[in-house]
Amino acid sequence: MQLLTPVLALTVVVPVCASAQRLSPELTAWRPELFANTSVDHHLPRASFPTKFPDYRVEGTVLGAVFLGGLGLWMGTQVCNNQPQPLGSGSGSSCSALPLALVGVAIGGGVGYVLGRITPKHPRSAA
Repeated sequence: MQLLTPVLALTVVVPVCASAQRLSPELTAWRPELFANTSVDHHLPRASFPTKFPDYRVEGTVLGAVFLGGLGLWMGTQVCNNQPQPLGSGSGSSCSALPLALVGVAIGGGVGYVLGRITPKHPRSAA
C-alpha cells in the first residue's frame, strides 16, 4: 500500500501537469514582420564606444605583488624566528613564511591593479 500511493500519484498527476506545458499552435507559427526601409536607418542612434586610454594596470599589479609579497615574506620569517624551538626536536622548525608571502602577493596585486586602473597614462608629446 505504501508503494502504491506514490506510483498512483505519479501516473495521474504528472500527465495532467505536463499537459499545461504545451504551447498553442498559434505561438509556434508567429513570425515578426520586418520592414526594409532605408529611412529608418537615419533615425537610429549610432553606438559610440569610448576610446580606450592606456593605464597602469599591469605595472600596478606587478609592483603591488612584489612589494607586499616581499613585506609578507619578511614578516613571516620574523614571526618564525621569534618562535621558541621545542626541546628535543631534531626535525627543526615547522614554521613557514610562505602563507604570509602569498597573502601579501594577493592583496598587493589587487590593490596595485585598482590603483593602476584609476591612473591614466598621458600620451607623450612629440616635441
